[in-house]
Amino acid sequence: MNGTIYYSPMMRVIFGLPDDQVLTPEEIRRTRSPRRPFAHYREASSIISKGVTPRFVCEYRYRAGATPGNWARQSGIAQRGPDGQAIRMAGATVDITETKQRERNSTRARRDRGDARDHGHRAGQHE
Repeated sequence: MNGTIYYSPMMRVIFGLPDDQVLTPEEIRRTRSPRRPFAHYREASSIISKGVTPRFVCEYRYRAGATPGNWARQSGIAQRGPDGQAIRMAGATVDITETKQRERNSTRARRDRGDARDHGHRAGQHE
């Protein structure tokens, strides 16, 4: 693997990347991910590169242009050379921002219902 990442023209538009920008994993981590460490992405990449697992799957937050807080899921497989080392990875990136927002809203609603029940229960105990 030569350390570069190919993104289709559509993915470049989604991520707000110029057509002529050469992309590397470090460049993506530095410019497109939030400030939090991108360790889980590096770990998933490393595991597939070393042949520990045949598939790569990773969810992460990214910035699209000036908009932070988007979510993506990348998945793929590695093509291996005769020595078993990954020489190329192919996969897909899917924006899962709406899914994550629904999950967050559902979690918040469950928590709010639980808080309301707890509050009602506590109020009933003091009557």
